Amino acid sequence: MPVTNIFPTVTVNLAITLSPAVIQDIHSHWLSRNSGVAGTLAADVADADTSITIGAGSSPGLLMASVSPGALVAGVALLVGNDPMQVVSVAGSALTVKRYPAAFPFMALSPVVPTTAHKAGDAVLVLANPDPWTLIANEALRPWAQQVVLGLGAQSATFGSAATGSMTVA
Repeated sequence: MPVTNIFPTVTVNLAITLSPAVIQDIHSHWLSRNSGVAGTLAADVADADTSITIGAGSSPGLLMASVSPGALVAGVALLVGNDPMQVVSVAGSALTVKRYPAAFPFMALSPVVPTTAHKAGDAVLVLANPDPWTLIANEALRPWAQQVVLGLGAQSATFGSAATGSMTVA
């Protein structure tokens, strides 16, 4: 006899309204959470460029783990200066990226406009989270849900499904 789940499936759509100051704090925190250095830009990048080439090696003076450009995949967020980019495709050390505002329209909520032109040799950092919403889910919502599950013990359901949502400025 098949076992059926006695717990209902709950789908939650979240909408969060935040003040401009909180949005700025979230963006600052998101952009400061790096998982390593992919290398440096091999050539200058103009404002509208969607192709970048990463030079081998880590950036001098940055005490972070190196991430091989070959380990980068579509969907990963990179940071050059204060300019986040989303990887669309990878061909060796050549990357096709989506740039602000196409990749990160929520950056328009931040008072800091990214500098979108970069010089060869600028560090290319790999962001720990692909966007601020994932940062919130990973650092706030998931730990909270895990604490609830631990508190419920044997009576708990399984948490961990993907959440979607939006952020607006009040």
